[in-house]
Amino acid sequence: MVDVSRILPSVRRCLCLAVVLAATAASGDVGEAQTPATHAREHRSAPALTPKPDALAALAQAQAKALEGGEPVAIATATRPLLAHLLWREAELALAENNGSRADELYHQALTLNSNIAALAKIAPRTAAQRANLKTEHATLGHALASAYNDLGTAEARQGQYAAALLSFQHAERWEAPPAPALLHNLGVAAFRTENFAEAARALDLYLGTDGAAHASDANAHLMLGFSQFQLGHFAPAAAAFGAAREATLADPRAAYTWAFSLARTGQMQPANELADRLSAQALPPEVLSLVCHLYVDTENYEGSAACYRKAYQADPTMKLAHYQVGESLIHLDRPAEAIPELQQELAISPANPNVEYSLAFALLQSSRKQEAQTLLTTVTTEHPEHAQAQYQLGKLLMEQGKTEEAIEHLEASERADASPDYVHYQLGTAYRKAGRTADSDRELKQFREIKDIRRNSATHR
Repeated sequence: MVDVSRILPSVRRCLCLAVVLAATAASGDVGEAQTPATHAREHRSAPALTPKPDALAALAQAQAKALEGGEPVAIATATRPLLAHLLWREAELALAENNGSRADELYHQALTLNSNIAALAKIAPRTAAQRANLKTEHATLGHALASAYNDLGTAEARQGQYAAALLSFQHAERWEAPPAPALLHNLGVAAFRTENFAEAARALDLYLGTDGAAHASDANAHLMLGFSQFQLGHFAPAAAAFGAAREATLADPRAAYTWAFSLARTGQMQPANELADRLSAQALPPEVLSLVCHLYVDTENYEGSAACYRKAYQADPTMKLAHYQVGESLIHLDRPAEAIPELQQELAISPANPNVEYSLAFALLQSSRKQEAQTLLTTVTTEHPEHAQAQYQLGKLLMEQGKTEEAIEHLEASERADASPDYVHYQLGTAYRKAGRTADSDRELKQFREIKDIRRNSATHR
C-alpha cells in the first residue's frame, strides 16, 4: 500500500482570469435584457442654465431623439444635461424639506454632469398641502433619474467604458427601488467586465431571481454569475449557476471545466468525473487538457488521471509535469514499478526538479530499490534541506539501517520544515528512544498522540 506519510507537492496550474473573461466574450452585454443654502449665494462667470419646466421637456426630447438614433456618443452627450437638470430639481425638493446637506450633495452631482448648471436659489418653505405632494415628486424624479442613468450607462458600456458604466448603473439602482430587471442585468455585466466579481454576483443573482422564468432562463447571465462566484471562491453557488445553464456550460470547455472544478471542490465527485470524461474526450489544446486532467486528481480518480495525462503528453511530448502526474497517479494506485519510467522521463524534461526526484525516490523505495532511492534522497536533502518529505524518508531509511544518529538529524530537519504530520513525531520519538534520549522520546510521542486525537475528533464531527 501507499505510505500514508506522502504529501503531494502543489503543482496545480491556476485558471487565469483572462481565460475566465474570454469564456464569456459572447455572453451577452449591457442593454440586451431590454429593449443647498451655500450655493444660493454662488455666482458663476459662465452662462448659467437655470432649469425650468420647458427646459426639462426640451432636454428630454433631445435625449429621446438621440436614443432613437442609437449612436452611443450622442446618447451620452444628450443624457448628461438631462441628468443634471433632474438632479437640480431633486436638490430643490431637498431645500424645500430644509435638507441643505442633501441639496448640496445633489447639486455637486449635477455640476459634474453640467458645469454650467445654475446655483440653487433660496426656496420658501412649502405649505402643508405642498408638502403632501413631495413624495409623489420624489418618486417621479427618482424614476426619471434611474432611467436616464441606465441610458447613460448603456451608452458608456457600448463604447467599452465599463468602469464609467458601472458607476452610472449603480447611481440608477439607488434611484429606483426595486430596480428593474434590465438595470440589474446591465449592472451585473458592467461589474463582471471590470472584474468586480462581488458586485457582479450580487446584481446577477438579483436579476435571475426576478420575474420568474423570464430571466431565470438567461443562460449568459448564469455563466457570468458562475464565473463570478468561482472567482470569489464560492464554489457551491458557482456550481449551481453553471448547472442552471447546463447546455451553454457544456458548449464551452472553459465553462465546463470551471463547473467541474466547482463540483469537485464541493465534494460532488461523480458529476465532476462525468464532466472530466466529457472534456478529456474532446480535441482540446494540451495546456487546457492538462487542467482537465487534474480534475481527476481532485476527485481521486487516478486511473482517469493517468490516462488523461498520457493523452496530454502524447499531444505535446515537451509538456512539463505530465509524466510526473502519471507517475504520481500510478503511485496512488500502488503501482510504483510502473511509475518509475514515467518519473525518469519527467526528469529528462525537468532536470533537477526536487519534487520529481523525491517522487522517483519514493517509487524506488516502494519497489525495494532502496540503494537507488537513498542516493536520490541524499541529493534532494543536500540541495533542498527544506524538503520535509525527503528528509523524513531518508531518516526512516537510515533508521532501518541502524544509523540512528544520522536518522535523527534528518528526522529533526523534517520536523523543522513541517511539524504538522503525526508520523514525523512518531518516527523521531522512536529514534530518540533507540538513542537513549527518553525525555525527548516522550515529548515527541506525546505530540504524536495529541495530533492523532485532534484529527480523530475532527473526523468524528464532520
